[in-house]
Amino acid sequence: QRNAELEEELREYYRTISELCTEVKSQSSTRKSLHATILQIRFRLAASSSPAVFFLSGGGTKRDELGKWRTRCEEAINPFETFRRRPYLTFEATGAYEALNPIEQGVLVFMHGIIGSRRTCTAFIFYGTALHLLVVVTVYECA
Repeated sequence: QRNAELEEELREYYRTISELCTEVKSQSSTRKSLHATILQIRFRLAASSSPAVFFLSGGGTKRDELGKWRTRCEEAINPFETFRRRPYLTFEATGAYEALNPIEQGVLVFMHGIIGSRRTCTAFIFYGTALHLLVVVTVYECA
């Protein structure tokens, strides 16, 4: 009796999962087709003259204002732009940062400063290499 109930419940869960999977696939294909349509509209807007831009921008607004909204929309869609604009210390990382002792905090800030730009990173690599060579030469001369 109990096994039959559990098997029926399992079949029901399987049916629900299958329905949800098909719904996810359909939503994904719908999203892809919608994205393709949006790209086509953007291309046509860029290639067309001002009446379409006038209509889609909401009346007599300027063309550069439409460009501002377009870039804002593209930034919201682009995941790379989203991660690029993340702050140095997010809300989640603040607690971990505050849990460090002052020396570790100083080292972390120093290393973020070094890794922050390509020039400082390259200079730090050359500095470390030169320091190691100096130690090797000094030890070789003393021995």
